[in-house]
Amino acid sequence: MSSFLMAVAGKESSDWSSSKLVISVVAALLGFISGYLLEIVKSRRGPKTLLAWDLKIEQPELSYGAKQADRVKISYRGREVDRLVNVRYTITNTGNTSIKNQSVRFELPKDAKVLQREVDPIPEPELGVRDITDDDPAFTGFRYKIGQLDPGDAVSFAFAADGGAWHEWKGAKLHNEEANVVYQRRDVALQRDDQTHVGPFLFGLAAILIVTSLTGAASLAIWILSKFYLVELAYFGIIAALTVTFAATAAYLLSHARRATRSIAERWATLGHGEVSLTVGGGNSWFAYAPNGQIRIEPPTPAPGEEDSV
Repeated sequence: MSSFLMAVAGKESSDWSSSKLVISVVAALLGFISGYLLEIVKSRRGPKTLLAWDLKIEQPELSYGAKQADRVKISYRGREVDRLVNVRYTITNTGNTSIKNQSVRFELPKDAKVLQREVDPIPEPELGVRDITDDDPAFTGFRYKIGQLDPGDAVSFAFAADGGAWHEWKGAKLHNEEANVVYQRRDVALQRDDQTHVGPFLFGLAAILIVTSLTGAASLAIWILSKFYLVELAYFGIIAALTVTFAATAAYLLSHARRATRSIAERWATLGHGEVSLTVGGGNSWFAYAPNGQIRIEPPTPAPGEEDSV
């Protein structure tokens, strides 16, 4: 009879320990999920008026190695140019609130001859983009007014010019009289911001591994305490501690995860990428294109009797 009671007691103890282990795991998962939800709420809380701008300048260089180099010219829409420069300036609403009546003024280098300027692609009429260059003679350069930029909306301005000291040009002058808008260069700001999250993200990964190990140790401690009938108080204390710890760890880890992984992915994606060129030859034309903005025309060695043909 005594052996039967001991067996039943052992079975109940085993079932109780197993149920406690399941409850511990569920509590840890609930803590992690609650931390995740808290981080989402935190990231979306509060208005953010941010305007990011991108600047891309392409200055193709043309060189010709033949004796008749003076016969090679660059033209843009039928107009001969000495040095063609293509400029694209894009502004994007990266915040979570609409931006109204945003002013954009382009004061281009003085020695640059503007060949063409346009808003490309043509924005939706709801954005209310207007050319206000001639509205006020007190302002120099080209001026635009954007009626409304909702979160995620973008407007691009394209310029074609002949010459100019573009390496010193800093982009457009942005101004808004109705809102306190924060302006930042998109690529530099994102890169720096992403890199600052790499360290905390790796630290968070190490922390989650440590917390997982502590969960196993806590389960072992619960099993030991059950042998001495000190289960209830210690058990619920451990469950509460695990829940809080997982919630805090999840919030910390998820606050850095997206930007850290993007920075790491971009770093790996750029490894081993060299210069790539595309060559097209046909007749007496030969071209080589490089993504670094340089275009070189290098003729092959002419056959006898073809020195004067181009």
